[in-house]
Amino acid sequence: MMTTHLFKIIFHDTRPCFENQELGADGCSCEFGNPSGHSSESVVMYFWICYEFIYKQRFNHAKILSMIVFIACCLITGLGRIYYGVHFFDQIILGYLIGYFCLSVHFILKYFKVSEIIINID
Repeated sequence: MMTTHLFKIIFHDTRPCFENQELGADGCSCEFGNPSGHSSESVVMYFWICYEFIYKQRFNHAKILSMIVFIACCLITGLGRIYYGVHFFDQIILGYLIGYFCLSVHFILKYFKVSEIIINID
């Protein structure tokens, strides 16, 4: 997402593997680490899949189960980035928040049908 790359340029926050060469030295990226792009993209991707699944389900148990799977997948993604030593905890949290913010903006624009208004102006 372009949003995470913009924040990486703004914050200039290092990764754990920059500070400690023994942590993930082989897989350390040359980019700055704040926010975590994997975390923000996992929130967007898993929530979108979950939303599409829930939207078509009539049973409450399937909705609850899909939300639990969504949350677990997002947490596993963030914890995996910490485990491999490529992000700090605060970078993961900021990534989650940015992903949630982007989704919120998308659904607000979709709810108010802003894209249809812009298309109809021409």
